[in-house]
Amino acid sequence: MRLLQTPDSAADHQMGLLLTPDRAAELQMGLLLTRDSAAELQMGLALTPDRTAELQMRLLLTPDRAAEIQMDLLLTPDRAADLQMGLLRTPDSATELQMGLLLTRDSAAELQMDLLMTPDRAAELQMDLLLTPDRAAELQMDLLLTPDSTAELQMDLLLIPDSAAELQMGLLLTPDSAAELQMGLLMIPGSSAELQMGLFRSLDIG
Repeated sequence: MRLLQTPDSAADHQMGLLLTPDRAAELQMGLLLTRDSAAELQMGLALTPDRTAELQMRLLLTPDRAAEIQMDLLLTPDRAADLQMGLLRTPDSATELQMGLLLTRDSAAELQMDLLMTPDRAAELQMDLLLTPDRAAELQMDLLLTPDSTAELQMDLLLIPDSAAELQMGLLLTPDSAAELQMGLLMIPGSSAELQMGLFRSLDIG
């Protein structure tokens, strides 16, 4: 896992997150807080003054948009798309997400801490840990290790092993081609990963 910082951005990289120089962002355990929001960080919990959003375990709060990222989860105010651990929930379905608590104004997303069971795969999620039945994938602190492929790590992001998981909420993951992440990140497997937030990362092919 090599990290390469570009000279045009005083980017601080820690645990797969990026801090830009134009805002005094504080990164702690996969969590990014901006300066213009009086956010208090306590054990993976962030509270902003302008909204009653309670996010736990790896949260990114930006001052200009109400983007809520939690545990591979992205919720935008204009649509109720819930993205968690390579799983996409559409707004027309009852979305129940576990690992923390996050309530959006236009979606009934309920998260309940510790365990997520998907119908098509026995995915067990426990505090930054994901175990899939077809491979021994260990995910800890924004880190994804696959036993037979390259460990792909990017902003609390999990890449599905054998299916072309298309996550419409700012993420597009393909299993064998260049994964284009519209959330300000561009990751190409086998080559230098171009992160549009001012950070370049290259992954070792194992």
